[in-house]
Amino acid sequence: MIERRRVGQVTKEERDEIRRLVERHNGLVELGMIVDEAHRLHDRLTADRRRTAEAKSHWWATMAERYQWESADSAQWTVDFETREVWLQPTSSADGHRGAGTRSAHATPT
Repeated sequence: MIERRRVGQVTKEERDEIRRLVERHNGLVELGMIVDEAHRLHDRLTADRRRTAEAKSHWWATMAERYQWESADSAQWTVDFETREVWLQPTSSADGHRGAGTRSAHATPT
């Protein structure tokens, strides 16, 4: 198992972009929990959540290529929104590939 380690840092603009995507995705997930599948907005929410998840994945792929971040099996990247540092850390079964709260965002390296 790998140890958590710093692999880079993103710019303020890059941090703001992934933060916006994470917050949007989290909001759509929460809204999806209260909108019944039969509701007319359900399909739009599902499509928007999928587009947002794809945009998050694209952001991670773009940044990984731009900065040549180290990757590893059973690990994920995390960006700390306060420091803008990017970390490679072991993936726990609880973390998976989801965005986390408002302090950081996660992605599994491809």
